[in-house]
Amino acid sequence: MKQRKEYYSQEHLEKIKEYLNNENYEKALKGFQLYFQNYPEDAIAYIYYVDLLIKIGKFEEAERFFEDMKNMSNFNRVGFHFYHTLLIKLKFIEKDFKTAYELLEKIDLEHLDEIDLVSILKWNHDKKYNNFIHNGYMMQQIIDYQENRFIKHIQKHLYTSSIPYISKFNEDFPIYEVLEQIKPMLPTTHAIYRSISCYYAFFKYDACGKSKEGENLDYFRIIALNPTNEIITIYPCQHNGHIGYTDINAKKEITDTPILKKEKRLSQIEKFNKKYGM
Repeated sequence: MKQRKEYYSQEHLEKIKEYLNNENYEKALKGFQLYFQNYPEDAIAYIYYVDLLIKIGKFEEAERFFEDMKNMSNFNRVGFHFYHTLLIKLKFIEKDFKTAYELLEKIDLEHLDEIDLVSILKWNHDKKYNNFIHNGYMMQQIIDYQENRFIKHIQKHLYTSSIPYISKFNEDFPIYEVLEQIKPMLPTTHAIYRSISCYYAFFKYDACGKSKEGENLDYFRIIALNPTNEIITIYPCQHNGHIGYTDINAKKEITDTPILKKEKRLSQIEKFNKKYGM
């Protein structure tokens, strides 16, 4: 009797999940391509694949698979909440706020992160978001984004901060100019859409800061609100090499010319405080 071929491989899928957990999305993509050659009807694998596609900004491709999955034999094993939460995320990022809002009726709201829920309610002008506690920084910024609040929040990552065990920007890092420079770029083509409410992106700027151990850092990371360029936080960091980044080294200002040396230049912190009245 001919043995029935399995329609999935738990071992292969676990290896792909390991790539996903390590943010090695390129290897995960290749892993899925090989997986689907052997197991083209595994709806559970496709739901993880769709999650990956949304994270890396391949929205049109993700959209197609939402429908394809429904016709697979084991679609009933796909988590109902996971499926619809991903669909809500996709619609929200695509700025189809109305559909994202309507899809809330299909899930148990107790399983949805409050920050994500408030984001959806706000963009649909549903005043029910006023029922949530607004004390947290993230919640405050989603409901009523204020740049001064953001500036105050990131003071801990400036070289003047006395907070230990945290990465900090170097004294000569022109953070004010950099913020003005990168805002029009957001979200970048390398953005990672980690949740309904937020995405993150890496930028390369040599010697921009130091790690909590004092190691020199050549990258910084921003986290911003979907689907805007409103930055929640920014800090110097290491880069794992698996995720794309935007190199802004070429746009550094020349600040050591003889003409500029004759004048007393404001430090980056002084510029910051002058602009924001701090």
